Amino acid sequence: MADLEQVVNDLNLASQSLQELREKYDGALDLLDNKNTQITGALDSAKSNALQEIQTISDTATSQISQLKNTSLNLVNEAKNTAIEEVNNAVSGIDTSKKEALLAIEQAKAAQEEKITDLEQAKENIITELSEKAKLLTQSLEWTVGEGGKFTNLNDALSEALKYNKSNIITIKLKSGFVFNEKIVFSNANFNNVIISSEDDIVKVNPNNAVFSDTSVSYLFLSNYGITPIIDIKVDLNPLENSNSTKKIVFLGLYQNSRGFITPNKGCMNAVWDAIMVEQASTLLANACVVENSGYDGVFCNQGSIVNISNATIKGSARYGILARQGGYICANSANILEQTQGTLLQCESGIIYANGLVTTGSTATETNITPNQPASYGIIFK
Repeated sequence: MADLEQVVNDLNLASQSLQELREKYDGALDLLDNKNTQITGALDSAKSNALQEIQTISDTATSQISQLKNTSLNLVNEAKNTAIEEVNNAVSGIDTSKKEALLAIEQAKAAQEEKITDLEQAKENIITELSEKAKLLTQSLEWTVGEGGKFTNLNDALSEALKYNKSNIITIKLKSGFVFNEKIVFSNANFNNVIISSEDDIVKVNPNNAVFSDTSVSYLFLSNYGITPIIDIKVDLNPLENSNSTKKIVFLGLYQNSRGFITPNKGCMNAVWDAIMVEQASTLLANACVVENSGYDGVFCNQGSIVNISNATIKGSARYGILARQGGYICANSANILEQTQGTLLQCESGIIYANGLVTTGSTATETNITPNQPASYGIIFK
């Protein structure tokens, strides 16, 4: 009995010990569960953080890789483009150099051809010049002056004419539309083998040109100790488009033993001052010449000079149609002094005028200043 109780008592003690052990086991399990939960939470948190860091690192790496890729691609493209550009530039440079070389060759070729052309032209010019000079020994020459002519101005043509022999005639023809913008001076020179003619019936002067003085008398043709060419032109000294000009331009002035020539029906018109002045023992041969609308005297002969204007037409002079002064001698037989309404037709001041057969149609001015055919202190007029 006692043993049974002891056994029961031992079983109770064992049951109690098991209960205590169960409680401790359950507590240990709870503790383990808590720890496990904590560890799991910590692991999850660490995992999440790690994954986030990994993602961040991945994103950063991806971005950097992308940037590096783009940078690399850009560098590659730049290098490629640079290489292509350098190649293109090199090719272009080669092409340019080629073109420049070809152009230089063409230019050199053109220059050589031009030189050859110039040499051929110079050769032709020399041949022509020699031919002209050779022709001068056997025949006359004709040169043109003006646009498209051999000379651009009359003075150059006259200078050239002086180089030639006087035995043949040189005709200098003014081209159509030629306008005088120069004064022609014959000084100690002989042009008796030269004829000045024109393609136009009337050649104009530009009085506005500065070569013609605003304050003193100017001469279109002026000779000192010279022999003028044969003047075979009619000149308008003050054309309608310049009719307000007051410049005193004399058509022809002969001084200091000069000689001049005007062909029939040629001469001048619209002089603001005297049209023709012959002085200081000079001589003018101008049979049947024409002088129209002089603003002062038509023909003035002075100081022992001689003028032949027989059959001339002197029309509309403002003061004297003809003036002979201080031993001046004028032959105006059968001359026509027309349409003069003021002054005197024949003015003699210690000179001599022959005017037999004078025609005065349309003139109402006084015919002579002295009685014709009677010697007087003022000279004599024969008519």
